[in-house]
Amino acid sequence: MNQQLTILNILCDIHGLLEINGSPAGETAGGSLQLFVPEGRFFLSFTPLHSAPHRIYLPFSRILSLDEDPPSITGNDGAVILQLLPENVIQARLFPPYVPLDPPIVPHIVRSHAFNTGGRGYRAAVYFDRIFNFSLEDSSGRALFAYGFPEKISSPQIAARRIGEDAYVLVQVQGKEKHLLCVRVDPPGFVFDIACTSYMISDGVLHVYADVGEPYGHMLDQQYSQKPEGLTKTAESLVPQGDPQAESHENTLLSFALAIEYGAGELALSHLAPSFRGEVAFSDLQEFFGEFSGIDRENCTADTVAFHYAVAENVFVTRIFHIEWSGGKISNIS
Repeated sequence: MNQQLTILNILCDIHGLLEINGSPAGETAGGSLQLFVPEGRFFLSFTPLHSAPHRIYLPFSRILSLDEDPPSITGNDGAVILQLLPENVIQARLFPPYVPLDPPIVPHIVRSHAFNTGGRGYRAAVYFDRIFNFSLEDSSGRALFAYGFPEKISSPQIAARRIGEDAYVLVQVQGKEKHLLCVRVDPPGFVFDIACTSYMISDGVLHVYADVGEPYGHMLDQQYSQKPEGLTKTAESLVPQGDPQAESHENTLLSFALAIEYGAGELALSHLAPSFRGEVAFSDLQEFFGEFSGIDRENCTADTVAFHYAVAENVFVTRIFHIEWSGGKISNIS
């Protein structure tokens, strides 16, 4: 009996040597490698062939069981993420573990901010001690809260603001992207650390804006309001806040997919042809696409839109939807 073969696409940004069941299978020199593997259980090993300026990548091995439904990964810690594509194709993204290799730096304060609220004095600071950290102290220097940033950051901006009845410290930093740390002052506690290009407080609501790549000038607006349980996200939407790119089928489909993801009904419906828009409501579109984990941008084209659907931890199936057009607008989805 012939054993069915699966196409395994390996994606990895790190140049390394890949082995299957102990035998060399190729290099990831160009960032990707395509293999034919049996639809069963096999041993995958990755050995890095170079290091980055500030980190040393480590070899790792995992057992992939492709004959299970859904496929599984032993030692499932995020080093391998599986994506199930149509036509018996599986995409494996590799994220090799590493050891940071930063030069010795004397611990130091990067930026601090003293403020008063509720009749008490505080000091918030971003400091470096092996990693970048945030601390909140009272006026006597007693530590109230500490947080370690998960990546190297720069250009911290610290502000203390009241939202509703409570005071919060807002720290905007630059890492791989800009993000915002929010910490409650009393009682001290972590609220969030999320992507953020800018923020504002209006009528007791904290608006956190993030760039999600919407091509027609829309930003994600996440709104946080004070509730009895603390600062809580109460709404999110896509709002116009930038310069739109030129119209194209690809851009329209990406804008449409993001509108579905973030519940921006008006924006999603604006991309439909009049005849199609008269037949469906936004709730119909949400029901049609179902609960997905995100947009699979690599499989989106001028005539298809694709979404990831989680089937297990670090295992996703991709569903591809085909689009018909009329006058630059979506006239049917199948």
